[in-house]
Amino acid sequence: IISVDGIKESTYHSIRINGDFNKLISNLKILKEISRSYGCSFAPFVTAWTIAQPGITTAIIGTTKPQHIKEAVDGTKITINSDDTLTIRNIINDNQQV
Repeated sequence: IISVDGIKESTYHSIRINGDFNKLISNLKILKEISRSYGCSFAPFVTAWTIAQPGITTAIIGTTKPQHIKEAVDGTKITINSDDTLTIRNIINDNQQV
């Protein structure tokens, strides 16, 4: 999952050749809605997703703000259900660049 805060469509296309910027934005909105359904912002949800992956035992968090540390810790308390896991995997698979 990538951050596109403030990115322009032209910048996206210079990095991701043949990418679909509108689809990316749509998928990010879906992911943010899923995170809201767990009562959290996107950052702790991404932490929860990361540590839920097979073979992953920890997430390395880098931050300069104390609030971000709290959000990362909050992410360790989230369990993503199987329906949402399937939705997220489909989004990731749909956005793979060959």
